[in-house]
Amino acid sequence: MAKSEKSAKSKQLRQPTLKHRIRDGRDYFYANIKGAQYVFGYVSREDAERLFAAKQNEIVNAPPEPPQRPLPTLTVQQVLTRFVQWIDLDPDKADTTRDFYRRPIVGLPKSEKPSKRKVRPFVPFLEWLDQKHPALPVSHFGPMYVHQWIKEQFDGRKLNYRIALMRPIKAAFAWAVDQPEFDSRLPKNPLKGLKV
Repeated sequence: MAKSEKSAKSKQLRQPTLKHRIRDGRDYFYANIKGAQYVFGYVSREDAERLFAAKQNEIVNAPPEPPQRPLPTLTVQQVLTRFVQWIDLDPDKADTTRDFYRRPIVGLPKSEKPSKRKVRPFVPFLEWLDQKHPALPVSHFGPMYVHQWIKEQFDGRKLNYRIALMRPIKAAFAWAVDQPEFDSRLPKNPLKGLKV
């Protein structure tokens, strides 16, 4: 057993006792209870014993801490939705930059004027996730899902186009890892290994 373990164990096993020293010709009382020192000061022995008994009772009969409720499971959809909200609120982002991030994740509003050329259907990542994997926990998420979306929806499209679709999703999780609201539920970036 290591020396630090022995000293910690011996502190736990010691019975708390009222101690005193003489300072400036007067009795000074204190006690060590469960490894912490409590000072009662310059009082009479009777007062020190009463304070010592009250402190012991307070520590021994302390109400148990209420059990902590587990945090709700964090989903991929929640992270991506918060990222899009952050993009929309960031005053430093130009509209074209906002569109670059929004389009692959949630899509852009449909244009009111009809296009004459044939437009391929576009399924944003969040819409695809809701259809295929509703409420997907972040703990089960990884690059495979992004590649699956690209393969199903954009197979045959140019490489640069597919890369531009993956970048905002990867950026969303790089951003989320640094956010305090996701701290304990997102300890690492699940898309760190996503090659774009």
